[in-house]
Amino acid sequence: MCRYLFAFWSGWFGGMASTSARSTSGSEQGQSPDFGRQLKLWAWVWPGLWVVLLTGSGIFCGWALLWLTRIPPLPDCDQITPFHSARDMLYCAKAQARTGEPNNLVQSVLLTVNWPKADANYSEAQEIMKDSSEQILVLANRWAQSGKLEDAVKLAGEIPPSSPLRKPAQAMIYEWQQAWAQGEAIEADLRTALAAQDWASARNQLQALKLLKSDYWLTTRFNFWHHQINVEQQAWEQLLAARNLAAQGAPEQLQQAIVLARGLDLRSQVWTIAEQDVNQWSQALLQAGLAQWHGGNPEAALALVSVVPPSPNLTPAAAELLRLSHAQRLAAQVSQAGEAIAPRYGHLLNLMERSRRLTKFLPTAPLRPRARLPWLPGRRS
Repeated sequence: MCRYLFAFWSGWFGGMASTSARSTSGSEQGQSPDFGRQLKLWAWVWPGLWVVLLTGSGIFCGWALLWLTRIPPLPDCDQITPFHSARDMLYCAKAQARTGEPNNLVQSVLLTVNWPKADANYSEAQEIMKDSSEQILVLANRWAQSGKLEDAVKLAGEIPPSSPLRKPAQAMIYEWQQAWAQGEAIEADLRTALAAQDWASARNQLQALKLLKSDYWLTTRFNFWHHQINVEQQAWEQLLAARNLAAQGAPEQLQQAIVLARGLDLRSQVWTIAEQDVNQWSQALLQAGLAQWHGGNPEAALALVSVVPPSPNLTPAAAELLRLSHAQRLAAQVSQAGEAIAPRYGHLLNLMERSRRLTKFLPTAPLRPRARLPWLPGRRS
């Protein structure tokens, strides 16, 4: 079109220039010089106007050509809605399906699920929806096999009824839920067997986990309970050995029983039972320690209660004796380590105060603690 405009204006410009030249030459003979100069000026007005028009036409044609050949802007897929054009929705549905992210896959399905059948892009939209639905189902199954049942069910439920994968998705959800119900029932029986120390029944229940179809129960939960059965059995055997020692009743055996019971694996169910036994044995040791203290043997008293763990349910005298025993152990560690980590003066004052409070609670003690405990700080130290 620009070529035709250029030819038209060129022809017009040439005709007008020749006409102006002839009229000027024919009238120059009978006119004055001033009038001739005016005619020459008017003769250049029309060519100048045509030049301006031609320049404007060229600029317009160039802009139109650039506008027609430019790349259209891409849509913002984060803000895409079903009210956008079909081209934009198809582009964003493809782009979001390629990411493989759960939210993007769901958005891709929502953009193509209600595509009108009369539209020329219907078959392409259906292919995108099918591809996104397949990716959703694969990702949901991966979540289910890793133990994220609720997330997997929620994601698989996003597959629309119009998708050809809707029925397979519902079947997989039902299969996951059935496997979960069976697995939880087996775990309940396992806990009951472990609480009753029925190791044979617990191992039979463990083998029942192998009958489930979910990888989560076949591997993750199976390995967990296999380790847990071993931990529980070893913990019970250790607790029974500690009880046998404590049954002898001697303070030395009570100390060994407490050390053995406190070494139980905290992940076992036995620990809560062993804690009650440890508290009972600790009370017996504290009573024996107080008897030794009143008997004039504070070093033996502190040695007896050295393995007793702290507890809020102690009498004031027993609590002070236990704190003093722990302080003695810390002081011995500092003495063995050398002067590099010697306690500060404030720490020594704290030990002296605890010693004074212990004497206050035990006014009948035949010996003051400082007289028989050389590890306590003196006044000049």
